[in-house]
Amino acid sequence: MPPDSPPHTLTSWIGQGRQYKDVPEAISDEVIAWVSISSSILDNLLPGIENATISTLLSCSLPAVSQTTNFLKAESFFSHSPPNLELEDLLKQPDCSLPAPTTLTQLRAHVGQAILDGHISIRLQSVPQTGVFLPLNVLGLWQRLLEISAAQKAWKDACQWLRASPGIDDELRVRTTAILDRVPWNGKARAIADELPVALSAEFLGDGYLSSHSVNAMLYRLRARILSETNQLSTTVLVPSAELTTSLTNAMLDYPLHAQHEPQDIGQILSNHPKQYQVVTVAHSPPNHWAAILVDCRASEITVSWGDSINRKPSRKLVDGTHTWLKHHLPLRRYTLNNDLVHAKQPDGFSCGIIAINTIKHYLFDVPLWTTRTSRQLRLREFCDIFDSEYPPVPNLTPLAALPNQDCASTTNNKPSKKQRSNNAMPKPQPDVSFSNLTAKDAPSRAAVLRKAANEAIENGTYKFSATQWSNFKQKLALLDKNFEVDESEVSKMRMVRHSRCGQSIKMSGPYEVGNFKDHLKTCNKKKPTAPSAQTSTLFAMGTVSTASFSSSAATVVSHRRELKEFPCPGLTKVNDQRIPQYISRTFVSSAGGVSELTLAKKMFGVASIVNLSAEQKAILVLQQRNTHTWQLDHNGGRVFAIGTDACEKVVLAESISDIAPCGPCLQLLKIRAFLTAINRKTKNENKVFTPVKFQSWAIGQMYGNMKGLTELITEEPTSTAEALLRRFVRHFSSGKFDKQPVFMGMVEVMIETAERDANGVGLQNMKYNPAFDEWAHELCCISPSAYRSFLQHFGGRSERSFRQIRAKQPGFDEGISEQLLHRAQGYLKDYGYPLNAPLDLSVDDTKLHPALSPYFDNHKQKWFLIGSTGGSLEVPSIDIVQDLIKTASPMTASKLRLWTLNIPLPSIPPLILAAKPIPSTVNSNELAMMEKLILDLLLPAGFQIVSLGSDGSTVERDSRRATVRSGHAELVTRRIPSPEPNWPPIEVTTLQIQGLLLAVIQDAKHLRKTCQNNLMSGARTLVLGSHVVFYQHICQMAADLSSSPLYVRDVEKLDRQDDRAAARLFSSATLDYAISRFESNLGLIVYLFVFGKMVDAFQNRSLPHVERIKMLYQALFFKKLWKSFLKDCGYSEAQYFISREADDIIDIFVNGYMALLYIYRDRFQGKFPLIPWKTGSESNEHSFGFLRMMIPDFTMLDVLRLIPKLRVRLMAACKEKQSRADFQWTASGYSHFYLDSDGVDIAMLLLFLQDDEIFSAIKSRHEEARTLWSLLGYFPNLQNESVPTSQSQPTNIHPLHVNNHEDNIESDDEEESTSMDDTQSDRRELEDALKKANDYNQVIRLTVTEEAIQESNYAAAALNLADLEHLESLPEDDPDLLNQIREAVQTYLAVISAHSTAGATAVQSLLQSVIQPSPETPTSTAPALDLSSFSLPTLITIRERNQTKEAALAVHISKQDKSNADPSSQQDMNNEPQTLSERQLLARKIHGIIKMDQEQRLGSGLGRHHVVAPGNTENAREAARSTANMIITNRREKFRAIQGGADLATAKIDLITKLRVGTFGLVLVDDQLMIGEVLTLYEKGGGKCHTFLSNYGSKSRTGNSFALTGTEAQ
Repeated sequence: MPPDSPPHTLTSWIGQGRQYKDVPEAISDEVIAWVSISSSILDNLLPGIENATISTLLSCSLPAVSQTTNFLKAESFFSHSPPNLELEDLLKQPDCSLPAPTTLTQLRAHVGQAILDGHISIRLQSVPQTGVFLPLNVLGLWQRLLEISAAQKAWKDACQWLRASPGIDDELRVRTTAILDRVPWNGKARAIADELPVALSAEFLGDGYLSSHSVNAMLYRLRARILSETNQLSTTVLVPSAELTTSLTNAMLDYPLHAQHEPQDIGQILSNHPKQYQVVTVAHSPPNHWAAILVDCRASEITVSWGDSINRKPSRKLVDGTHTWLKHHLPLRRYTLNNDLVHAKQPDGFSCGIIAINTIKHYLFDVPLWTTRTSRQLRLREFCDIFDSEYPPVPNLTPLAALPNQDCASTTNNKPSKKQRSNNAMPKPQPDVSFSNLTAKDAPSRAAVLRKAANEAIENGTYKFSATQWSNFKQKLALLDKNFEVDESEVSKMRMVRHSRCGQSIKMSGPYEVGNFKDHLKTCNKKKPTAPSAQTSTLFAMGTVSTASFSSSAATVVSHRRELKEFPCPGLTKVNDQRIPQYISRTFVSSAGGVSELTLAKKMFGVASIVNLSAEQKAILVLQQRNTHTWQLDHNGGRVFAIGTDACEKVVLAESISDIAPCGPCLQLLKIRAFLTAINRKTKNENKVFTPVKFQSWAIGQMYGNMKGLTELITEEPTSTAEALLRRFVRHFSSGKFDKQPVFMGMVEVMIETAERDANGVGLQNMKYNPAFDEWAHELCCISPSAYRSFLQHFGGRSERSFRQIRAKQPGFDEGISEQLLHRAQGYLKDYGYPLNAPLDLSVDDTKLHPALSPYFDNHKQKWFLIGSTGGSLEVPSIDIVQDLIKTASPMTASKLRLWTLNIPLPSIPPLILAAKPIPSTVNSNELAMMEKLILDLLLPAGFQIVSLGSDGSTVERDSRRATVRSGHAELVTRRIPSPEPNWPPIEVTTLQIQGLLLAVIQDAKHLRKTCQNNLMSGARTLVLGSHVVFYQHICQMAADLSSSPLYVRDVEKLDRQDDRAAARLFSSATLDYAISRFESNLGLIVYLFVFGKMVDAFQNRSLPHVERIKMLYQALFFKKLWKSFLKDCGYSEAQYFISREADDIIDIFVNGYMALLYIYRDRFQGKFPLIPWKTGSESNEHSFGFLRMMIPDFTMLDVLRLIPKLRVRLMAACKEKQSRADFQWTASGYSHFYLDSDGVDIAMLLLFLQDDEIFSAIKSRHEEARTLWSLLGYFPNLQNESVPTSQSQPTNIHPLHVNNHEDNIESDDEEESTSMDDTQSDRRELEDALKKANDYNQVIRLTVTEEAIQESNYAAAALNLADLEHLESLPEDDPDLLNQIREAVQTYLAVISAHSTAGATAVQSLLQSVIQPSPETPTSTAPALDLSSFSLPTLITIRERNQTKEAALAVHISKQDKSNADPSSQQDMNNEPQTLSERQLLARKIHGIIKMDQEQRLGSGLGRHHVVAPGNTENAREAARSTANMIITNRREKFRAIQGGADLATAKIDLITKLRVGTFGLVLVDDQLMIGEVLTLYEKGGGKCHTFLSNYGSKSRTGNSFALTGTEAQ
């Protein structure tokens, strides 16, 4: 509680108009005291909670945390009224809830200013007003309760994780339960240079990234274990905190100035004991990654070893900082940096911390490496080791044998007694293990006690060895020294291991441990192996050993004497390192590893540059440099040997040939940094031509050329131009210059084969032709037989008769729906290693198809067919009648392509084009449903787990899903969610059930965003939101601000309604920010952009958890429902003042689809697979269409079948492409494909599915937010009865003033889509129309000159078609490298998925939402007074910035003042790029020019024809409007003839002089009341159903809509 009166020092500041900024410390301290809550008050309010154990905390009932976003300004919460509700009474209220953390942060940030302004309380709720005021120190109570609630939630999630974790040892579960029962939730555990709060340690029990606190706690236990060792580890290993590497990363050249104490302390120890210590710790690798690092100073050369679980190299800053640090403390020592610290491979995004600790323990104690199977076990073991040490178990206390069913808490005693609380209190701090007291021993760990007991048993001869562990122990020793020896004659001698090289016996620190042997190998200086003399028996030859001491069997085994023989050293091969063959194949030199020539030149000749040396000096330098080489290469044998001062020993000892290992000097090469760098470097074959001459073995190359008969080609100069040309061709051919010209290479192949056959007197029978050349020749033969005959004489090829007899190239993809798609789907999963029982998405979409019937020969059926018909392939009985058949079947020519794709719902995995079918321009929903039925009837019985059916939002697509149900092929399965309001019906989530499987119907997210954009820019409707209206003119005004608007002018003028980037810009946070700053009074526009922009990003965002996505979707759904309620209450027509029927339906399907997917993934797949919503929908289909048009802009059905196999490589490559900012900023560019982008994806988070109560809590909070947004707009739905809302909006205050006020004339979204990119005429169609016109013209007017010009144009068109065909053939159909990369990515994702548990692995919010109820006052019929100043609109911007996609963030227009700081690649003028004409367009215009010229020449002779241009749609519409307007005016004049001023009433005084303009006031008749109205906006209805914005309206020939805001009633 605050004091009765403000403190004296604060009194002079209160009410004096001061600002709480840079205030004196005394003032800020008193403000803090005013809003804080003392421990005694807290203990009275929450008795026992501060000292409760974790189990007790889990059983406590705490107020729920509000999930509702606060849209009110912080200052609106504070009041001058005195508090009227005490904190104790507040906690007793059943509906007591805590504010959201963001809201509390805002309140605490403003409380200082509020106190200075004289506020003394906090209003519990501002809208509607409740009159409940709380003391200011409620902020302190809320803050502490939020901390307690967060801890409780973290431990609930941790217990849920533990219960759902398979494979956890019972011993670990028991230890964990005991820890929860005795450790206080508010306690701490010791860590190096830090402390680990118990609440934070819950992250050990989960699949998440470990913080530095947890890492330092693990390092502290590691240090304690090392110091408890009885071997040399305790005196040779230093374990600093993880902050050491952070300090080194920031180390500057002026080190140790400004450096932390820890690196200086460690460095001082290393300086005082130069060759004694090795430093091991965990290093932070930005931004969120841990790795292990080792600095070994015991040898003459310091070794810095790095072990990163994702094979990332240390940062440049860390390398430089480590160099500075070592050079300062050990200035005379050299060091090498290696990436050779043995570690496990991390398949997920969160196990790096545990793996880093495991890497260190593997190095020190030889523990097994981390695996996905043991990942959770190791996390739990680290947790238990930390808290068993900090809070030792009470003796004789039997822990529970298993976790309880509820919240992991012990149910024996929920409320601890006073004695228990005192026992649970945090024990007194134990002495820290610091570098200042290295000899201090911490309490021996459990492992140390066990090791000591085992060693004593070995010494006494009573230890029982495990046969399996003993075998593993010897295998580890064999990897270190193949010739090791161990005495198995007596148990007491089995810790002794003899090193074969030096003959010394080393005592192991414990049974089965090899750490001491490793340490000896690092310091052993013996070069040659020491063989036992003839008189000395080896340890193995000293007797027999009974297996009874380590096995249950009583049998004995006689250990044989190992006879060691001498063998030649094999050198280093791929057995020792897989990179050695790569190195040998890369380099030409015979030896390497010497001192650089520049260093030697400085030493020998005292020069700074080799260039200044004479030829003799350079020769001497080369010889001297060669003498410093340290390894030699055997290219033929694939081996590397040590040479120089530490040369190969030539001889090694081994028992047999299979046991031969390299000698010590050769093995030592693997520790030399220069050698590791050499074998790690990769060089592409195409770059080998740039190898310097001095590194080329030209003499050997010349000898090899002589042996292969290539001497003349290599050495002699060409004697003729043809020979020189041939040599150039050979060079270009060998370098791959002709790889992308298969037709040319096929022609060369045919010419060579023909010449060889002719020379041998063999005919051309059974000759095999290159497929690319063969197809090209066949196309030329079809286009112009005479041209092909001429080509055949010079270059060769099939005869015309042969082409008539054999097949045309069969398409690689069958048309329509057949069993072939089943084989394609099976191959798709097999290629990427994706399991058959995993989820798959099926999508469908249509696009424009160039109408054409094309012949092809089916090799399997041995028949000709016409392809491109809506009735399927048409059989051609004879090739001679193909033209007649084409004319007969032309009415059935398809004009649209329907494409189905199958998607693996994982990031960066390309889709599969499953089927393609030509369809007519108009097709009904029943026909589409039947096509989909055929596909599902093939896939589902084969075991494919289809989970979603995606499509765009067109009317026929939506109705086709309903037709599936009407036909009986599918059934509707409904799941119900309780409504957030009692008088509302429950929320229904429907799915389709087909053949026993549930499938979700999905609407494409980007299509929905464009639909919302089109509704905002439609002239057919004006959106009325409370007291505000939104229409197209507002967006025009935004785009007109070229200096600072985030929109481009092209986004609103001549808008391409399929432009994804324009829609993303409109709903971006930048546009919302601009609207708030420039149109703050138009809250309707602001809220519209906020709500529906968020809704789409619920699917598109990569980083949101499922709970946030649900909130975003249902906020829009509830907002839409309340919008309808508002329009109904105010008497507005939904057809004119609401979004379109299509948009309304799509939003419902959109939200329902996500929830259906969530339930399918959670229940059907038990949470085993991540739900990735942005991979659903029809974007993959649109992407495929885009690639088809890139290759052939106006493709036929035959083109589609030929191109689809080529698309596989293009789609795989798209998975690896990164889009720049400039890519997002194009305007009028149609579709933008973003579904393959995987930046920021967290698979682990997408595996966390909500339970039913959590779903209801999220939905309920969004209902409250939707109400808050509508209150912002001036509409207050009644909280007691939804059907009786209250509104501040004036009833019926927006009315249309158009001629045809019929809802049937309101345009639909499907009609708006008719303006898409696909409707523009392609260059191929333009050329074909020109050719047809020219041929028709030539049939009537046959002149030689014109005919020849038109014939030449036909030849040119044929040449363009041939160029297209050659380009098509050059496209690859496969890319094994890309396939392997994506396959590896799939396996990585599957490994992450397999590392998680099943449905119980949920880590989402579990506290139920309780919303503050209104005051018990009787509600009145009037709405509460709305104070817009209390709302915080920037909160909307913050929310949109958090959940918008990368596309929306990067697509916005860069203002002029920001362009100087922008990426230069993004500073292109996207609106004024010149449009270049294609070759087909140029040819088409040339043809039109020929016809026009001929017509003009013939005009003078009277042969010309008069051409009348038919009026267009716009002119027809104007003519109809003019006629209708004249009729109305005539009728009015008749009616008003007897009234004074009747002529003015007839025309409303609107004419070309007195125009109706935006902002004009006039008299309006509304519901039989004459009122004054203001014109808000004007539209003209032109051709088709598009509406154009008008600035004025003064012509009787125009028809359209005008919307007026009515006000005062006219008297």
